[in-house]
Amino acid sequence: MSDNDYLFGGTLASGTVINASPNPDLSWEMTSTLEYWFDVTLFKYLGISADFYLANTNDLLLSVPVPHQSGYTTSLQNIGKVRNTGFEIRFSTAKDVNMGPVSWNSSLNLSTNKNKVLALAPGQTQIIGSKGFSITEVGKSISELYGYEIIGIYKSDEDFKKYPAMAGTQIGDYIIKNQNDDNVINTKDKKSFGSPLPKVVLGWNNTFRYKSFELTLDLYSELGKKLYSTALATYMDTGEGFAVTTKEYFNNRYHPVNNPNGTYATPNMGNFSSARKEARISNKFFYNASNFNIRSLKFSYELPSSFINRLGLQRTQVYFLANNLLLLTPYKGMSLNGNSTDALNQGLESYNYPVPRTFSLGLNINF
Repeated sequence: MSDNDYLFGGTLASGTVINASPNPDLSWEMTSTLEYWFDVTLFKYLGISADFYLANTNDLLLSVPVPHQSGYTTSLQNIGKVRNTGFEIRFSTAKDVNMGPVSWNSSLNLSTNKNKVLALAPGQTQIIGSKGFSITEVGKSISELYGYEIIGIYKSDEDFKKYPAMAGTQIGDYIIKNQNDDNVINTKDKKSFGSPLPKVVLGWNNTFRYKSFELTLDLYSELGKKLYSTALATYMDTGEGFAVTTKEYFNNRYHPVNNPNGTYATPNMGNFSSARKEARISNKFFYNASNFNIRSLKFSYELPSSFINRLGLQRTQVYFLANNLLLLTPYKGMSLNGNSTDALNQGLESYNYPVPRTFSLGLNINF
């Protein structure tokens, strides 16, 4: 279901439409898993646990694009087979490590996962996602980023002699690579740019204690993650006049005199050539979204029992808590948490509200 306006009695009214066709034949996905794991403790202090797995899933539930003539945009179907392989390893302190008057407890987690499409519907080898930026192919990962490859900017007539172009392309527009060398730029020149999912996910939790004080620190990192941002691709990094641009676009836009080495297409609020529109879904707007995040920091103090017992209390703790304290990433979109709920459109960041940084003071009282 989605919101959609319509005309009622000559007046525009708000309404709701069904955009996914019903399917009475849906059934459960079926997964078989082969798993190996071990858990050991070394030197009485270091705990190591590891989990290796291989999982095959049949009858995937996927929202498959359907012809618009049907009156719908997608249909939820049981199709295909996918294999997930990966491992997770955890290093932890088996007991508190005493460093003088300070004790330390820690755990470090590393995980990775890869998926491979083994089959789709009978006779089908690929599915283009309903948003146009992703492709799911047999033999590759689900929802790989998909589009044109930008290799430069047309800066002179000589560039038009050297590189083929779509009709209407002007100086200052992007050069799209002719992948099949047929001197024609069309959808046959689109290619996959790999999975948007992170290659490695890291988590590191630490707790330090000193007398009645305690400090906990939660660190998190994703490496190799990529996102496609519709806000940047269609408005803020395009120079097409629909919105205020990013500082990076402004500083790196092409201009034959002021910035001849610019890497972004020149501002243009009247051309809107096919090449300019098509380039919105390209590697130019597939962004590196690797990140490091201090997800939480908590500093607490437990009041002396000799004092709180007089008040009829068992335990009282005063604390300061900071969430999303620090985020380091080259990604400049709205939010790193932009993945779509649709498996065929993973890696989409579309005006997602960013995770806020919050600070709070609190009091825990046990009676």
